[in-house]
Amino acid sequence: MQQVVSVAKNRHEAALAIRNLIEQGFDREQVGFMVNDSVAELELASDTGVSRIRRSPMGGLSGAFFGAVIGLALGVVLAVLYGLLVARGLAPAIVIDNMRTGMIFGGAFGMLLGGALGALNGIIGANNHSTLRALGLDDHEINDYIRQLRRGRVLIIVDDPDESRVGLARSLIDPAHTVKPI
Repeated sequence: MQQVVSVAKNRHEAALAIRNLIEQGFDREQVGFMVNDSVAELELASDTGVSRIRRSPMGGLSGAFFGAVIGLALGVVLAVLYGLLVARGLAPAIVIDNMRTGMIFGGAFGMLLGGALGALNGIIGANNHSTLRALGLDDHEINDYIRQLRRGRVLIIVDDPDESRVGLARSLIDPAHTVKPI
């Protein structure tokens, strides 16, 4: 699969390019966009019926998983440290009981908090940088596109599964042919 990426100056130019792609037979699932402004994102999606591109659907899930694992480990470590350092003068049965309770509740709380924070970070982490990285762009190209997005521009991405319509896609979203297929 080959992809064509272009930068539109604004939401209106992007909407025109996306509508041209759809009129020329590209499926809505083949066309996506990226924009930093959430209002412009909603308006563009509403105007064109095309969604913002999200190449990291597992970001929240993987973040929750890793956050839960780290939270569980930290909860257990803190409970053990508590048992070894704080409860030293207590009877061994009390220390073991406190450690067990601390490990269970600390681990559970750590999993919940770590999972929630990991999911949030994963969702936020599914940002423009990771999305562009998933497209196979190098750091220089990613930084260039991110600068464009910060200036209020809209990134248009077109997937061409059989690579037969790359030229058409490029001509529709960037008549000056300043973009390259990736």
